[in-house]
Amino acid sequence: MSLPRHTITFDSAPPQFRYAKSYTAIASGIPSSLNPILRYLLLAPLIHAWCVFAWVQHFVTDREGGGPFGRVAVGHNDFAGIGTGIYGNGNGNGNKGGDGNEGGGGGGGEVRRTYIYSEADALVDWRDVESHAAAAVENGFRDVRLEKFEGSMHVAHARADEGRYWRVVRETWEGV
Repeated sequence: MSLPRHTITFDSAPPQFRYAKSYTAIASGIPSSLNPILRYLLLAPLIHAWCVFAWVQHFVTDREGGGPFGRVAVGHNDFAGIGTGIYGNGNGNGNKGGDGNEGGGGGGGEVRRTYIYSEADALVDWRDVESHAAAAVENGFRDVRLEKFEGSMHVAHARADEGRYWRVVRETWEGV
């Protein structure tokens, strides 16, 4: 059973593992009102310990798989290779029969995709987004759009320019 025809809009995604951005992402969840001693002497070292663990997993023990972020990112571009039915139809056929993103990597019914991102994003590197989009095209996805916002933070592009953001989402959905 394959997925129905659909579009995908990636908003500030997908990331690759980057130590500093991972630290920033986790630390941003700590309230600034928290006692500074607790924040900097206890929690910061714990966050660094987690980032070191993730770095070791990503770059040492799981180099081929790309770590958890890498596997998810690859999964979005290689539906036939996943074989789970989650990212594609699970039978290696990809998206056969329809317009749009039906080449090499398949798409399990995906007809188009858009990446909305910004260089100002403190959590996801813009180069990771552009690299993922380029890999999608290389894998046979034909209808891939990059929409780069200026100065907007992580998943805050709609706040930076609401009209443009929703126009891009609508155009992705409608195929304009």
